[in-house]
Amino acid sequence: MNPENNEIAGLKTLVLENQRLLAENNELLKKMHRSTVRGFWLNVAYILVFLGLPVIIYYYFMAPYMQTIESVMPQTGNLKELKSLLEGSAFKGIEQR
Repeated sequence: MNPENNEIAGLKTLVLENQRLLAENNELLKKMHRSTVRGFWLNVAYILVFLGLPVIIYYYFMAPYMQTIESVMPQTGNLKELKSLLEGSAFKGIEQR
């Protein structure tokens, strides 16, 4: 065989190997990108849950009780009326100090 033919055959195998490696690298990069995007949106969801859930709990469950307490406290100087007001609510275990 001619030395030029050997060089051409060697270059062909190198080009084919390079194409295979490029395709494999592209697949890995796509997987990494997909994983990064998924992780970003999961972090956003976690942040929204951990910041939003306490606000929602306060707004829907605690705010009515807090408004009741705020409306009663300036009117009375003692806790007896407040305790009697809250006996039927979720604050049943409140004791005077």
